[in-house]
Amino acid sequence: MTDGAINWTFTRDLVSGYPGLGCFVFGTEFATMGAGPFGSCGFGVGGPAVPVGGFYFTVNGGLPMAPGVYLASYFIGLFDSPATSFEWIGDMNNPTHPTGDIVLIISPEPSSLSLMAGVIPLMLISWRSIRSWVRS
Repeated sequence: MTDGAINWTFTRDLVSGYPGLGCFVFGTEFATMGAGPFGSCGFGVGGPAVPVGGFYFTVNGGLPMAPGVYLASYFIGLFDSPATSFEWIGDMNNPTHPTGDIVLIISPEPSSLSLMAGVIPLMLISWRSIRSWVRS
């Protein structure tokens, strides 16, 4: 991720789910991340003289379990570097740092689609074999 002058490389992630809420946390190498009971999740930045950043977002309804488009119900991020002070980002409802919204798009992975393409014809062939066996 970049702000145009500084780059942050996200190498860590944490996903947790609670009844009614899913949480996704991302951080750079030196960011701290955590998830607690009752849907809390968060991160911390600051430390060595390297760019450190983190952000998290939540989605209502728990962790998504099917392909679809999921709008984050909450989103916040914080970035630190030796060259600048802390930079905050947040969703458009954030009163002090409204920078944008996050949309999570989940699509089937290609291997699942190819597996389905191979299995469905076999199921049809098997069904025809069973029907012809039952008739005889």
